Amino acid sequence: MEKLKFVTVLGAGLLCGTALAIIIPEGIELLLSDLMAGASQNPGHPTSDGQQSSSSQHPVSVTQPVASTST
Repeated sequence: MEKLKFVTVLGAGLLCGTALAIIIPEGIELLLSDLMAGASQNPGHPTSDGQQSSSSQHPVSVTQPVASTST
């Protein structure tokens, strides 16, 4: 019974350690990169430092799908 308790505590520790070391920082990095990408695609809105962002720094190209016609 004591060994089972030890294995259970060890497994829970590994899960929590993995979450704190890998999963949570990756999620924060993903959120921050998404916010930064959104800020660069919205020219004229103030950035986090209060300055205006400009679209010339990060040009965005938009392509639309071409409708195919089959005969």
